[in-house]
Amino acid sequence: MIKLYQFPISHYCEKARWALDFKGIPYEAVNLIPGLHVPIMKRLTGRTSVPVVVDGESVIAGSDRIFDHLDETRPEPSLMPESAAQQKAVREWENFADKEVGPHVRRYCYHTLLNYPEIVKPFFTTGGPWYGGVYLRAAFPVLRIGMRKAMNINEAGASRSLEQIISAVDRFHEAATDTGYLVGDSFTRADMTAAALLAPLCRPEGYGLKWPETLPEPLASTAEQLAPKLEWVLRVYEKHRQPFN
Repeated sequence: MIKLYQFPISHYCEKARWALDFKGIPYEAVNLIPGLHVPIMKRLTGRTSVPVVVDGESVIAGSDRIFDHLDETRPEPSLMPESAAQQKAVREWENFADKEVGPHVRRYCYHTLLNYPEIVKPFFTTGGPWYGGVYLRAAFPVLRIGMRKAMNINEAGASRSLEQIISAVDRFHEAATDTGYLVGDSFTRADMTAAALLAPLCRPEGYGLKWPETLPEPLASTAEQLAPKLEWVLRVYEKHRQPFN
């Protein structure tokens, strides 16, 4: 059986989960604790990032590469249109979401959430080993400093990320207005990627995580501001996010 090494809170891991679930592929989710995950990932890939899939002898790191691997080894159901022009458009949207949206959503959300350990710690320990909570009680202050440094999480960075998020949400909203999808009139990798990476801003059901009932400021006001243009994300989740695992 496939193993998916992940952080349940990670929107890139959600993209990988969704791809596996959509294709109906059984898998074992290995939920890791931030910080303690480093030696495990180093052993598997030589890197520290998640998600990572182990499929037999194959070890695949990164949600985009995982998606490619699944499409190559389990092509049905397909999430690519038939025409070459639309396939190109799907790849462009997916690359835009992966490179220009996902990192900014992560930075902007963590800029606020890292100030609220009571919210973040359960995100980091969901479904993980029993000792995760004990570890984070001691290590969270150091982990928070490390995350802020590694992801350039600061006031200036968060401000730049918010500008990028607003611009990207406008682009997605405009593209999906006519058909409800980014490319053509059917669900593709582009929609799955964009919806997963924007999900922390609108907290859809089906993400696989218990969201807090309310968000702290200024994240709450930003989510409220963006809500009308993120309705399509909620619709995509409602229609296409059927958990298998």
